[in-house]
Amino acid sequence: MALTPVVLALNASGLAVAQSIAQALDAPLHGRRGRVGRADAFFDNALDHARDLFAAGTPIVGVCASGILIRAVAPLLSDKTQEPPVVSVADDGSVVVPLLGGHRGANRMARKIAEALDSTAAVMCTIFTACDATALNHELSCLRFVNRDHGSNLECQKVAQTGFKQ
Repeated sequence: MALTPVVLALNASGLAVAQSIAQALDAPLHGRRGRVGRADAFFDNALDHARDLFAAGTPIVGVCASGILIRAVAPLLSDKTQEPPVVSVADDGSVVVPLLGGHRGANRMARKIAEALDSTAAVMCTIFTACDATALNHELSCLRFVNRDHGSNLECQKVAQTGFKQ
């Protein structure tokens, strides 16, 4: 990931989690004006701000509902090899979901955030992603995931057969 992500806090209930993520990623924290007391920068409209960041090629970590980020960037989607990562994190930090940009570092970033929060990264590893040339150049974590040295062989077989960890 070439650019430093921006962490978005949309409300006070997610602020502590957003601050922890910003610290772990050494990233600036942007907060919604009137809802977040402390931030490096403030914005009035979450959809507009996320859309502007995405259009500028800035990776986004939103401590908010995934739908907010999806609706914000959907009109701009055109080329997954060029778009910045977009990651959603639950307000309580319990789940980290890479929404876009798996080929550009979103999966790796989600794992780093989950590790910092001691939570779960909802990262799927598909055969296509593991074999895709872009993934091989930028995202070796899928290959490590299915490596016997980094997990039980039975668990990896279940993922390969069913598409999810049982």
